[in-house]
Amino acid sequence: MEQSNGEVEAIRKAAESLRARFDKPGANEELDEAVNNAGNILDALDTQDKQTHVVEHLNIFIQAADMILPAVPIDYPDRVAILSDISIALGRRFERMGPARDIEDINRAIELAQAAVDLTPQGDIIRLWALSNLGHVLDKRYIWTRNLEDIKLEVEKAQDAVRTMPDCFSHAYLFQNQLAVSLGKLFDRTSDLEIIERAIAASNKAVDGTPKGDHMRPFYLNTQARLLGMRFEQTGVPGDLNLAIDILNDSLPLLQVGDPNRVIGVNYLGILTGIRFEQQGDIEDLEAAIKCSEEALATVTERSLERPGVLSNLANRLARRAQRNKDLKDIDCAINYINGSLRIAPHDHPERAKWLGNLGSFFGMRSELETKSPSSSRDLNQAIGITKDAIKLTKPEDPGLGDLTNTIANLLRSRSKQNRSVNDLDEAVDALEKGLKLLPTCHPHIAILYHNLGETLHERYNRTKKPADFDRSIAVFQKGWTCENALITLRIDLAVKIAELLVSIPNWEEVTMWLKRAVDLLHVLSPRYLQNTDKQHMIQRFAGLAGSTAAAMLNAGKDASYALQYLELGRGIISGLLLDLRTDLSSLRQEYPYWAAQVSQLRDRLDSPCSAQSAAPEVAPEAAPPTAPEATPSVPPPTDTNSPAQNNTPTSQPSSQTSNAGIITTESGSRDFLLPPTVAKMMEAANPHPIVVLNASPFRCDAFIVKPHQITVQPLPDLTLESINDKIKQMRTDSYSLSLILEWLWDIVVHPILKALGFDNQPLLDNKWPHIWWVPVGPLSYLPFHAAGYHEKDSGETTLDRIISSYSSSIKSLISGRHQQSSRRTPARALLVSMPNTPGQVPLQFTKSEVEVLDGLLPSLHMTSVKPERMRKADVISQLGSCDIFHFAGHGISHPLEPSRSSLLLEDWKENPLTVGDLRDQKLQDKAPFLAYLSACSTSANDILGLSDEAIHLVNVCQLAGFRHVIGTLWTVSDMACVGVARRLYETIRDEATDESVCRGLHFALRELRDTQNDSDDNDQAEQAKTKTGQGEDGRGGVVAGLRPYNLLWVPYVHLGV
Repeated sequence: MEQSNGEVEAIRKAAESLRARFDKPGANEELDEAVNNAGNILDALDTQDKQTHVVEHLNIFIQAADMILPAVPIDYPDRVAILSDISIALGRRFERMGPARDIEDINRAIELAQAAVDLTPQGDIIRLWALSNLGHVLDKRYIWTRNLEDIKLEVEKAQDAVRTMPDCFSHAYLFQNQLAVSLGKLFDRTSDLEIIERAIAASNKAVDGTPKGDHMRPFYLNTQARLLGMRFEQTGVPGDLNLAIDILNDSLPLLQVGDPNRVIGVNYLGILTGIRFEQQGDIEDLEAAIKCSEEALATVTERSLERPGVLSNLANRLARRAQRNKDLKDIDCAINYINGSLRIAPHDHPERAKWLGNLGSFFGMRSELETKSPSSSRDLNQAIGITKDAIKLTKPEDPGLGDLTNTIANLLRSRSKQNRSVNDLDEAVDALEKGLKLLPTCHPHIAILYHNLGETLHERYNRTKKPADFDRSIAVFQKGWTCENALITLRIDLAVKIAELLVSIPNWEEVTMWLKRAVDLLHVLSPRYLQNTDKQHMIQRFAGLAGSTAAAMLNAGKDASYALQYLELGRGIISGLLLDLRTDLSSLRQEYPYWAAQVSQLRDRLDSPCSAQSAAPEVAPEAAPPTAPEATPSVPPPTDTNSPAQNNTPTSQPSSQTSNAGIITTESGSRDFLLPPTVAKMMEAANPHPIVVLNASPFRCDAFIVKPHQITVQPLPDLTLESINDKIKQMRTDSYSLSLILEWLWDIVVHPILKALGFDNQPLLDNKWPHIWWVPVGPLSYLPFHAAGYHEKDSGETTLDRIISSYSSSIKSLISGRHQQSSRRTPARALLVSMPNTPGQVPLQFTKSEVEVLDGLLPSLHMTSVKPERMRKADVISQLGSCDIFHFAGHGISHPLEPSRSSLLLEDWKENPLTVGDLRDQKLQDKAPFLAYLSACSTSANDILGLSDEAIHLVNVCQLAGFRHVIGTLWTVSDMACVGVARRLYETIRDEATDESVCRGLHFALRELRDTQNDSDDNDQAEQAKTKTGQGEDGRGGVVAGLRPYNLLWVPYVHLGV
């Protein structure tokens, strides 16, 4: 510090000397020497400041420069440099002072920077740098004050610099980047798309003109990504969002930790990945967003202008995770972080109102998470008070006021539910109407306000019964739907809410129209890069939508085939995507080998595990494709003219991969490739055996009967959703109610269907059994239609005595499975897995006997057995691709919360279970194996009602993986009974050797087991104890399911196949 004081004294003396010698002979030479000496001293001070970042050193620099400036003549060339140096120093001091910063520092910095510009003639290179510095200090003041005039002036100066740059200027791209940054900030305030287009154009020039490897390129890429993200926030075009995230992920590692540009980029990457989470629901995006915000917070300095915003962003991400995971710890952290923003920012900070609003939201979230706590009401009232304070602080022209009005309305609605106050609802309506007036019609958040206003009006209608509120709620929801840049989930919800309100009129034509629109958007929720658990989380929100749509169509008088197509379209979203990706290419390969190869490459990339941060490249043909006949487009399930499936809106914009698939479909002439099944295809699938699709909705319940020549509807007037759910609950809690449930199922559902089909009597010959494919929808998938009836001896009033039953998750799945070309190996191989002793589970006495039975039958089946040396996951999976039959005898577990984690239990199941997800990732279609026999408990069970249409269980994923047939179980099974069922099934396959032999073998096995049990003493409690099917000595369940009646041990077995 003493050295610095000495330097200041030297400058003081030099300044006095300069003032005394202006008019003396040789003054210019002495002036040059004095200024040069002073400049050297200032340079030393500047270096010292950059090394230490101590404010005192800046103070000394500014003091010294202020001494020299008055001594330098106005027309002296180096005066511009001194003006700029002082301006830069004042800007630095303004940044570093934190809450104690003095606005006069940045005001004077701008004045001096402008003076430097004014002193420099047009065309002078020095003027460009003076303009650049003026832009930087204007930006510093704008960050702190959010004065729109500052950012407008910054844009003006940046445009001046770019316009007056000489040709081939070596630093041109630096100035293009500065223009892009300033335009981006102006767009952020104005939402003018023309401005963001200009910003991106300038940024592209900076990026495109800078060679790879140049140290400035990461900075320019950082800017480019931020601008693309800003455009996405306005337009909702997903390509911008994904590209922005990809660019930041590529460019940020090239910037050093602590670099201000990296801090800004990492912080914005957190914002973008958080937005993508809201759009697509990938939990990995939310975790990545939190990680980015945490890095930004760790590297930003305590006094940085950016720190309050970084704290706010981290708080927002943690609050969102708290909402998803119901985690109080996260919401408490979010409250602490947002309080940190408020604590370190001055009371007049322009973002203060927004942060207060966020704090109010967080208290409201905590209130919801603690509904049973006495503090819940206190948190809610505090949230309302804080948010009202935020609104008072917000200027009327601030676009953030719209979001705040939405927040206060939600909080008031929550309190109204607690205290039943209509006054709170009135205030919420007023707030939302005010917010809608504040936001431009293109604002991405405006749909949220319409949605919430519609709900609030409907809640008030339910209290007051005023028709005006009912009519307005419909109109408001409809306005929200027209916002095409809104979240997909929000638009689906808006369409569903409109339909629900129209049902009460009723207007079935309009109900149908709106539900169709919702279904058309469902598939957008399943982009291929989402983890399947995240897809499940999103799709679960709209459980039953497809069933309601089909029912509404029938009520509107639509044709049965039309309704059935939409029922198919809106179900099995996840499995349907996999079926499309894993379509057999043999027929395409025979007719168009080139295009088959292209499709194979494309689907392999689409079907590979992929994160949202890594986009698959386009297919690049190695040679020109052969000419194919012009294709007549195949018509998917019909959509109305206003459907987003027909409009090129951001929400329905196809990915490049979808576009490629469409090109391949057209160019190859394969008209049905990757499209939903047409009516003709569905009827073809019913030859020779009918398909019965069972649908239940709040509106009505029906059976769609598909025959080779027609599709008809069999109404089921005595069946309701309430009764279905009651029976499912009974089966889960009272096993001995099963007999009554099977009788109810026969009377209400199965018998009317069989009567309509003409299957009134038991077949006289074993080779003349009728066969039905059951496709149950929604909660109906939990019911055993193959076992319905009165099973006392020789009643004949049962499904089992009238028909052979098979199941499928959808008609599409059935068609896809039949297209797989089974290729028997020579010799054929059977992978046999027996688990008599499983760690942590009860021993199973009969699994060894079961596998020995099959092993003994293999020679007559012309097959050899494969038995892994270790029954571990890796050993079993490694053999799946080369087997024709996979037989597993052991314990199975149906996961009660996450169906993708249901598993077959091997030696290493505790640390590495063989799950639904693992089997789903197997791709065996090219040599589709014949049979997967899962002789374990609950392999066809999914305990999540909201995911019943997705068929996420072990049996279905084996079929998705490529097996032509799968045998599984609905619940726990008897260890001893498994042996006889397996024996009879494989004997039938041996004797008949056809696809049909699998379902016939199971059918005859179940009839034998039932009849044998009926002949025994049903009241023998000792026998009951020996054959119990819960967790015990004779059950294959990892979860206790309770006792089953002895004569119904055959019921759980089911067949899925072709």
